[in-house]
Amino acid sequence: MTNSLMPQYEVKACQFDISRKAMIVDTNVLVTAFHRDDPQHEYARYFLDEEPYQWLIAAAVVVETWGYLVGSRKDWQGGYEFLAWLNTPGKATLILPQKGEFMQEQELMTALQIDCVDAIIGRLAHEITIHCSLQDALPVATYDTKDYWKLKGYDKGLRISIYDMKEFVLQDLDF
Repeated sequence: MTNSLMPQYEVKACQFDISRKAMIVDTNVLVTAFHRDDPQHEYARYFLDEEPYQWLIAAAVVVETWGYLVGSRKDWQGGYEFLAWLNTPGKATLILPQKGEFMQEQELMTALQIDCVDAIIGRLAHEITIHCSLQDALPVATYDTKDYWKLKGYDKGLRISIYDMKEFVLQDLDF
C-alpha cells in the first residue's frame, strides 16, 4: 500500500471590521432569544434586535445553539429563525477561529474546569481586546456568568468583561 497524501486543504485568513461598540454573545442568550417557550424570550430577542451593538458570534456558539434549539428542545422553527437572523446582513458577525490550535482553550478548561464553549468565548474576547487595542475589555453577553467569573482568578491575565443578562449590568473582569 502506498502512502498517498490528499491535496493540501487551505484555510484562508479572514479579517473582520469590528465596531468599538461590539459584544460577543453566549449560547444561552441566543437559545433564550429564539426559543419562544423560554420565559425570558421576549427580553433576549429585544436585546439582540434593539441594542446598538455589533453582535459577534463564535462558530462554536452556532453549533451549540443549534444543538440546544433543535437537538435538546426539538424547536426546529427556533433553529431556522436563529439561522435566518444570523444570515441577515447587519445582525451579527460570525467569527471563525483564527488559528489551527486549541491549546490555550484546553488549558483554561483543565485549570478552571469550565465549559468548552465558554473557554473559546473567553479567549476570543481577550484576543480581540488585545489585538484591537480596546481601552475597555470586549464584553460577553450571558445569562450564566459562573465560568466567566472563574476566569477572573486565572493568573494568566485575560481581559474580558461580561454583560449579565439576569442583572442587566456590565461587569468588568479586566485584570
